[in-house]
Amino acid sequence: MLIRIALLVLLSAALPARAILVDSDDQARFQRAPDDDPGWANVGFRAGTSAIYLGDGWVLTASHAGFGPVDFDGTVYEPVPSSRIQLTAPDDSEHKADLILFRLDPAPDLPRLELTDTGPREGTAVILVGFGSGRGAPVARGTLSGFRIDGQKKRRWGTNRMDPGREKVPGPNKSTTQTFGMSFLRGGSDHESQATVGDSGGAVFVKEPNGWHLAGVMLSVQNFPGQAPVEVLFGNATFAADLSLYAPQIERILEAN
Repeated sequence: MLIRIALLVLLSAALPARAILVDSDDQARFQRAPDDDPGWANVGFRAGTSAIYLGDGWVLTASHAGFGPVDFDGTVYEPVPSSRIQLTAPDDSEHKADLILFRLDPAPDLPRLELTDTGPREGTAVILVGFGSGRGAPVARGTLSGFRIDGQKKRRWGTNRMDPGREKVPGPNKSTTQTFGMSFLRGGSDHESQATVGDSGGAVFVKEPNGWHLAGVMLSVQNFPGQAPVEVLFGNATFAADLSLYAPQIERILEAN
């Protein structure tokens, strides 16, 4: 993994929602589903953050994004009271992960997503989908460079590649989540992208031999000390919950309910 002196920042809804900055001049292209669609319509807007519709009425998001209504393409779906379930660490049911499931009623008319059971592999191509702002003006900070955020909150997609290994990321209320990282590198992928503050709950998809699978839920970013929250710089990184570890737990919950 790229070595960097950085700060880990939750993609908190407490700050203005900004997300999926793509290093491309054609920003409009990334505001509609990609030609090879991994699950664009299943990513909804949740109070300044994102949430992912899994199927059978169930939504998955970051616990710090919160429980509540979710907007899918202009239709707002209300949560079922008392349906909130917080996931736990894969190896320790006493410790919480920064992930929650809850049900919507009525259920959106959307396809069910498949969850990956394959752990992160260095260099694996991924597509990120989330709500928020796009790329603004270029910025330079000494040897660092990147972009400002344009402030226009819209659903966008972009690409990246998995970094090697996993990292435990601390969250609110003493939660800890197993994640994989994706570094924001100049020329790192075809449409190199980086999540920013406000993108909690967004989706990371990976294409497997039998089609697209949901591989991660965006939780946090890694920024440089002193970096302004309205900037994205090359060398930053996005961290997403590694769903290969949480898929068995999620599937048990969905099957039981």
